[in-house]
Amino acid sequence: MADNEQYYVYVYIDPRNFEEFYYGKGKGSRKEAHLSDDSDSEKATRIKAIHKAGLHPIIKVIAKDLTEREAFFIEKTLIWKLGRTLTNKSSGHFADKFRPHDTFHDDLAGFDFKNGIYYVNVGQGEHRCWDDCKAI
Repeated sequence: MADNEQYYVYVYIDPRNFEEFYYGKGKGSRKEAHLSDDSDSEKATRIKAIHKAGLHPIIKVIAKDLTEREAFFIEKTLIWKLGRTLTNKSSGHFADKFRPHDTFHDDLAGFDFKNGIYYVNVGQGEHRCWDDCKAI
């Protein structure tokens, strides 16, 4: 494994309801660093509540042997998909490459394409007929 492929993506799961509440990327022991977070962030508050219940968050690596760029992209994809239920403060790197939430009812430039797909059957030889071109 090359030095630049030592990143992983991990998830924190609440053992009380098995809900995923945080996605992150890191290397080494990064995934355990949140356990000692003493801030008042939503993530730290949730971890403290889990500990108060006599439990520990479930921490699982879900992708490994990644470059940092790959890890960022996977992390962002997961945050985008589950964003509203997560405690992640940041929407992650590459946010500009993802469709904004609550926009599936809109046609967005760059995300939705209006070009039709055409197929052509012009026949063979002297009998070619361009009138057979049809849009689907």
